[in-house]
Parts: sequence; C-alpha cells; structure tokens
Amino acid sequence: MVLTRLADPTSKYGLIAWLNESASPFLFGYEAAPRYDNTFYRAMGRLFLCHNALEQRMCLGVVHPLFTAPEVLYHDLTSTYCERGHEGSVQFGYSQDKADGSPQTNWGMVVTPEGFPVTSRVYPGNTKDETIVRRMRERLRKVFGLEGGVYVGDSGMHSKDIGTDLVGHGFHYVLAEKNSTKIAQEALALALRVKVTKVSETNVAREGVTSDGGCDVVLLSERRGSGGRVAG
Repeated sequence: MVLTRLADPTSKYGLIAWLNESASPFLFGYEAAPRYDNTFYRAMGRLFLCHNALEQRMCLGVVHPLFTAPEVLYHDLTSTYCERGHEGSVQFGYSQDKADGSPQTNWGMVVTPEGFPVTSRVYPGNTKDETIVRRMRERLRKVFGLEGGVYVGDSGMHSKDIGTDLVGHGFHYVLAEKNSTKIAQEALALALRVKVTKVSETNVAREGVTSDGGCDVVLLSERRGSGGRVAG
C-alpha cells in the first residue's frame, strides 16, 4: 500500500490490478501470497487501532520540522453518503452530495499549506461543523501539542461561536464567508475603495475592516471579474 501510494496512487480495490502489473511482489518475496482486496482493508483496520501514535510520529518526524511560526493549518470537511440503514456513525444530516434521502458519515482532514496531512477524523453524519471544529482543535492540542497558529477553513465553519472558540484557545483564523451575507456585501463594497494587492497571475486581493471588527480580504479574479470574501 505504501509503494503504490508513492508510485501510482489507487484505491485499495485497485491494488489487485496494480500488483498484477508490478514487479513489487517478486522484489519483496510475496509473489505467492493470496491477493484479496479485503487483505488491504483488514490491514487498515489494524493500523486504525494505533492511529493516534502513527499520526503523532509522522507529524513530529516529517510534518512538524517543516512548520514555520505561526503554524498554518488547513481544515477541510466533507461528507460521504451510504446506501444502507442509519446506525453508528452513519446518520442523517446535511448532505454536501445533495443526497438528502440517504444517511451519511462526516469526515475532515487537517493539512499544512504544503499539503502534508496532520490528522483526519470520521464523525457521525449528523455532527454539526461547529462541533467538528471544536473537537479537531482539541485533538490538535492533546495529540500533537499544537496550541496556536492560523486555522484556515471554508464558509461552513464560519460562525461567531467558532471564531470565539478558536481565539480563546490561542488560534487566529481565516474562514471563508458566503457572498450573500451582510458582512460579505459590506466587505465587497469596501474593496472598491482600497488598494489592490496582486496575489497570483489571475487574482488580486483587497483588505479592509468591516463593522464587525474583522479584517476582511476580498479575493477577486481578474479573468472572470468575480469575488469572494474571507475573514481573519
């Protein structure tokens, strides 16, 4: 699984076809071993039993030395719906897949700006984004010793309670805002009166302080003339 992840990433089921075309079984002496997709799923189950220790060692040995102060952490949330009954972590909730009639699980991952994963977690499908952010923030402190930095997330995480919780535990934050909100409309209007900063070949940014006291950055696409707002 490690070799295919490095050489030719695929699913656990796809590993069967990959092994049939690879020299790896002969190089490592397991060419005669049975090849079933459940073998890989069972291996993942064994790894899960010690996932805290594995993630901690990977973070301390590989990821943490690459951090710069303040540490920037990207947290992304999504959901996966299931064609089965609801029980355990499979529950009915807000579906990002627009599959409102199906139960789901929620899951999230935290990565560095370079794309190195720090940790991932699975949550019941009816767990609110606010709860997930608090649990992940607490996990980052308990398991990885991260008690501050810059927390980056999408608009689904943006609420006053989340901002207060993050700041109260030593984090700054950058959370996207939906353009339809009052503060976003205010930020977009202010953006027309402040200096432009070019941030990439196709995007420019304008910064201002809105009535809620937040520092708002409006990202504009020069090519499409569209805008978005993030709060930090």
